[in-house]
Amino acid sequence: MFTFVGEPAEYRWTLTSAAGVLEVAIERRAGTSGPGSLWAPLWSGTFALSTFARVSVRAFDAVLHEHGLTGYEQVWGRPFRAGELDGLRSAWRRLRDSGA
Repeated sequence: MFTFVGEPAEYRWTLTSAAGVLEVAIERRAGTSGPGSLWAPLWSGTFALSTFARVSVRAFDAVLHEHGLTGYEQVWGRPFRAGELDGLRSAWRRLRDSGA
């Protein structure tokens, strides 16, 4: 599970995998995270794990291509996580090569 802050809302992603299938659920919480703040289902889907990994790598590649390392940091205020993208790409290739 991980969370993105998209002011003034927050988005929580829950990913669950089993047997090469990935279930994704996205919830949204409006406003701040104070008492009484509720998460509302926004979207969910089921994917082949290899498909989700491929699409994720390509999306991050597109962001990096559009903005570059410096531009990314200017837009988002933090460095692009190139090492993490390399790790995701390697994991996807291993998954793809295993035939899963």
